[in-house]
Amino acid sequence: MRRVLVLLLLAACGRYPPLRIVDPSGVQVDAGTLPKPSQCTVAFGGPSCCGADGRRAGTAACVDGEYACAAGTAVCECAGQAQEFYCADFCGSDAYVEPTCGSGGWICPVGLLATSTCPANTCWGEPGDLCLSPACVDGHWTCAGDDGGVNDPET
Repeated sequence: MRRVLVLLLLAACGRYPPLRIVDPSGVQVDAGTLPKPSQCTVAFGGPSCCGADGRRAGTAACVDGEYACAAGTAVCECAGQAQEFYCADFCGSDAYVEPTCGSGGWICPVGLLATSTCPANTCWGEPGDLCLSPACVDGHWTCAGDDGGVNDPET
């Protein structure tokens, strides 16, 4: 503790390089606990939330790696199973419908597949028109060769 205080005083007097602000955004450990893997894997954002009456009331948001619904609602359940997928005509589709509750649990209409049966890194929907060379990387559309703005020209 004493050494830290001396270093701080010396830095304030100009004998050491000035203190700089450290960006903690890349730090992944909080209070010595490693973050748990995200359990938010439902394509198209998240499962539906239902009220006590069973009616759909919005979509769950991913909070700290788990789905959370607004107060008074919870992730929709059917035959004791939480909704963990939507239904699409193919993996990567930009169109989907919600599954329906059958006697054995969630089911997709005939001809559609459960999004949970697709590979984990599937990119859903279209990449958009902002890229000349879109690429699917870890389940997200990116622009091939995009460095995140590091080498963008000055404006």
